[in-house]
Amino acid sequence: MIDIIIPVYNSSKTLPQTLMSILEQETTAKFKVTIVDDCGTDNYDEIIDRFNKYYPIDYIKLDKNVGPGKARQYAIDKTNGDYITFIDSDDLFYNTDSLEILYKEISKGYDQIYTEEYDERKKKTFQSYGNLHGKIYKRSYIENKNIRFNDSRYHEDNYFNNLVFLSGATYKRVHEVTYVYCYNKESITQKNPEKEFERLELLFKNMNEMYSHIEFNRELFLRYIEFVYNKYRNFNRLYEKASDKDKKFLYDLINKYDKKNIELIGISKKKEFTNKLIDIYKYDYIRYK
Repeated sequence: MIDIIIPVYNSSKTLPQTLMSILEQETTAKFKVTIVDDCGTDNYDEIIDRFNKYYPIDYIKLDKNVGPGKARQYAIDKTNGDYITFIDSDDLFYNTDSLEILYKEISKGYDQIYTEEYDERKKKTFQSYGNLHGKIYKRSYIENKNIRFNDSRYHEDNYFNNLVFLSGATYKRVHEVTYVYCYNKESITQKNPEKEFERLELLFKNMNEMYSHIEFNRELFLRYIEFVYNKYRNFNRLYEKASDKDKKFLYDLINKYDKKNIELIGISKKKEFTNKLIDIYKYDYIRYK
């Protein structure tokens, strides 16, 4: 059984297309949809009644707004399927065999499967290791490792997914598209006026919180090196285009939260990466110190 978890918040305009993409799935897997209403004002009764005729849907309405991460966690705690996958209420499965691809791969004994997603706005496919899109998880692994969403309202998916990866999960990267990311100007990330740089502190806090959950061995340390490298590579893209104010902000975040990352990388003797990082920030290190 696969639990398909969908957090919703005033999503009545987009939820029907999401549920239709589930209805169109041709899969050998049994599945159940759990919709968690994060204390919005929309009514979903008619939508759920329409699709509940074709596959089972549980509807949970929360008493207070907790954010998408905690809403997903509530659904995890209330379900018991062998596998868990997430889809946002404004996104879609890519085609009719998307769920079958996820199920077929996770059934081979992995704890976590990555597939590719299609960005509807940018008209391109990509594979992200940070978000929850196009992924499926073995419930027993998540529960045994006590991996849970935290209270953050931004980058909560990055925290959860990377914690699974860094805790030692067996995983496979599958180069097939299973997920469509649909641009929605009303979504929590698009609607919020904060700039991307200003939300980075939440990402740093989430990543720092992961330290307390990781029991390092050689294999996990190598995974961690890869994770930190990819994180800084993405930061560098932001940094190159940033204003002086934002560069100062990013430098301060690294200095405040990420000393441990830099120390760990240094201990690993990955001198090329360490030197590259120093070179990138050298001028601003002197300027902002």
